[in-house]
Amino acid sequence: MSTSDTSYASTVHDGNVTCQTGRVRLSLKYVGDDHNQHGVPRHRYRYRVSDQATGRSFTGHDLYNHAAVDTQAGMRYLIAYLYAVGTTAADQPRDPDDDSMGLLPEWLQRTARRYAEELLLQLDLLEEAFTEPTDASFYVGCLAP
Repeated sequence: MSTSDTSYASTVHDGNVTCQTGRVRLSLKYVGDDHNQHGVPRHRYRYRVSDQATGRSFTGHDLYNHAAVDTQAGMRYLIAYLYAVGTTAADQPRDPDDDSMGLLPEWLQRTARRYAEELLLQLDLLEEAFTEPTDASFYVGCLAP
C-alpha cells in the first residue's frame, strides 16, 4: 500500500489518544495504577489496534510506564512497538526460543508487517508534533526491564 493512499491523524481527548495510520486505527488510554511483581508502582494503559481492511481488532492491557502519565508518549511507543514487530516479522525467521512475538496474534503481526511503512511515517509525524521531553520508560507486559 502506498502512503499516498493513506490518511494520518492523531487526536487527544480526555486523556484518550487515537491515531489513524493508513487502514490501522490505534487508541490508547491511561486506565490506572498497579504494582509489578516486585511491588514497584507503575501506570497501566489499555490500547486497541483495529485493522479496518479486515475488521479485526485487538485490545491489550499490558502497556506500562513508571514515570509521569503520558498518553502521547505511550502512543508513540505503541506505534514504534508495532513497527518493530512488523519489520521483525518481515525480515527474520521466527526464533522458537523467543516468545515476545507471541504477545500479539499472528494476524496483527501480519498487519504490522503490511503497514510498517505507514507506521514509521506516523511515528515520524508524531515525533515532529510533540517536541517536549517524553518518558522513555514504556514497556509491554513481559518485556519489562
